[in-house]
Amino acid sequence: MRFSFTTIACIVLIFFSGSLNAFQQPDNNPVLKLKYKVINGKVMIRWIPEDPLTWEIGLRQGYILEKYLISEAEGSGKQLVFKTKEPILPMDYNAWEEFSTEDQVILLRDLIFIDQKDDQWIEDHYPDDFYDISKRNRSRFLFSNFIQNSHFNYTLKAGLGFLDEDVKPGEEYLYRIYLANGVPSSAVELNIKPNDYSEASLPELNCESGSEQIKFAWNTKDFVDDYYGYTLSWSENGIDFQAMSEAPFFNIYDHLDTLELFDNFYHTWSWPKKDTTFWFRLQGADYFGGISEQFSVCSGSGFEPVTFSPTITKSLQSDSNFAIIHWKLENEFQHLIEEFQVFRSDSMDGVYRPLLTGIDPVDRSVSVRMVELTNYYRIVAVPFRGPKVSSFPTLVMGIDEIPPSVPANFEGEIDSMGVVRFTWDANLETDLDGYVIYKSYVKEADFARITSRSLKTTSFNDTVNMQSGNELVYYKLQAVDKVNNRSAFSEVLEIKKVDVFPPAEPYIHSVKQTTDHIEVKWYDSGSKDVVLHKLFRKNLEDDHGWSLLEQLVKDSSPSVYKDFDVKTGEKYAYTLVAVDDDGLVSDFAKVAIGKLVDHKLIPAITDLDISYVPDNNEVVINWNYETSDLYKVVIYKGRDINRISQLDIVDGETEDFQDRQVRADHSYVYVLRAVFDDGTKSAFSEKLEITIPK
Repeated sequence: MRFSFTTIACIVLIFFSGSLNAFQQPDNNPVLKLKYKVINGKVMIRWIPEDPLTWEIGLRQGYILEKYLISEAEGSGKQLVFKTKEPILPMDYNAWEEFSTEDQVILLRDLIFIDQKDDQWIEDHYPDDFYDISKRNRSRFLFSNFIQNSHFNYTLKAGLGFLDEDVKPGEEYLYRIYLANGVPSSAVELNIKPNDYSEASLPELNCESGSEQIKFAWNTKDFVDDYYGYTLSWSENGIDFQAMSEAPFFNIYDHLDTLELFDNFYHTWSWPKKDTTFWFRLQGADYFGGISEQFSVCSGSGFEPVTFSPTITKSLQSDSNFAIIHWKLENEFQHLIEEFQVFRSDSMDGVYRPLLTGIDPVDRSVSVRMVELTNYYRIVAVPFRGPKVSSFPTLVMGIDEIPPSVPANFEGEIDSMGVVRFTWDANLETDLDGYVIYKSYVKEADFARITSRSLKTTSFNDTVNMQSGNELVYYKLQAVDKVNNRSAFSEVLEIKKVDVFPPAEPYIHSVKQTTDHIEVKWYDSGSKDVVLHKLFRKNLEDDHGWSLLEQLVKDSSPSVYKDFDVKTGEKYAYTLVAVDDDGLVSDFAKVAIGKLVDHKLIPAITDLDISYVPDNNEVVINWNYETSDLYKVVIYKGRDINRISQLDIVDGETEDFQDRQVRADHSYVYVLRAVFDDGTKSAFSEKLEITIPK
């Protein structure tokens, strides 16, 4: 394989000049890339310096190679069996003359021994207006390495390779290579088992046949360690192959950090003739001038293309919900068509998927059942050879009478600001338009729609007036499709507002006093959300304050309490509060007071006086009853002592009473009785008798 200086130099200039200075001063342990190949019982070894400076040093110092035999016997380790007596150096400049007829060999020599060339040669090959010394050295380095790829003899002449012909079957070897002036510990090592050697695998050859040409593509980046280039050949019979190029194809991006797109090599080849199958073979060009024995293959052929697409002439919707599509195709392409296909999408620019295939190539109409509401169709012509061709899309609307399913897991919660946040599971219908939410303050009443448009998401926020008196708010959810088919309503969702109003206070309407207990009766709070009442008591004879007497659950406890833990002679005050389901507490009920009834004998009112005042026609009764806790005085009246009834009640501070309900020539009997704060009563007074004159 031959490479011209002009071709390779242009490649180096264009694609590697940007990195001509991108190398560092090597350390005492220069890095070499080692490659090897086993062929015909011989081992070929090549080492490639990683940068121009290491290459230059190696050209001057040469390399030492050591060969060790690796023994599997226990304790044997490795045994030195060969070491170069002299450093491995490039062949002497004058010795290259015998190869003067080989342009590439002489070019390789001149790149290595540039100091032997005159100024004109250097200016011709490396003009000063483009190359400085570092760029020139990197160009020499890259160019010389590339030339060596074409033949292993070039590598041996350049002092960068070694051919080991003393190889025995079944043995394992270790090779160590290092600079002649370096230390053995800096050697780069290569372990080889010749018997286990096998040729590296090849990339897959991808072929895309067109009407006029075929396009090839194969990955090179992943195989660059084994092959620097590739040969591509063709055959009409699959046996006799001809190369497409004189030299291997190679990807100039393999050694650069580029996009993944450049990991592949691409090539195009025009068909010598159409309607004939050609076979193609890809083989790898290794770094020793060899071509791989194995190969990747593909085949293809040219064809007459279909250059016009089908045209939809009419599309209809039937009453039975079928789309009826008519189309046409130029007659000159009829013989090229294998079949027609129908493709469908939900939108004009959406993804079209095959709906119906295998349509006879002579047919020009088809009926397809519509499942969705919106249907975009394309008619696709499938040739015997070559790519499919498609019509422009056409729209056919379907008939949809199926409502969506009821939305699931409709949930909501409300915060103290009155914001209600709803969520629910998404419906799976492809023609779903959205969701509608309804609201009511009475569960059994009509619900009002609160979303003006269908909701496209599965969440929504509503706001509730927290100052209004209602405690509960009710919601329902409904799904709607694109033709306004509506699902059934979801279960009614009850939302309880965060309560900000305390309940109304209860009312104590009765305190009954007996000799052993005090009975308190009350009316419960009128608020519907009350869950319990708390009854409090305070002994008015001490300063201990109020204490909780009882907690009574609403509707499960009577509105009455009998207090037996009381003492005679002491007064007790009672009050209540109501507590709602949010823990809010009402005001205290109006205080009621009670004490035990004491049946000890209380003296009657004795200091009494009765008289008649004719001018006013009234009976006047006066009394004097000295006691501190007199509450009321009850006055009884009758015609005789056995027929008396209560006439009136006056305050305990009053000491007289006037009765104007008297008649002349009638006799009357009066009796008085004292009533105290705790309900106790005195004995009846002595009777007072009086006759009204005529």
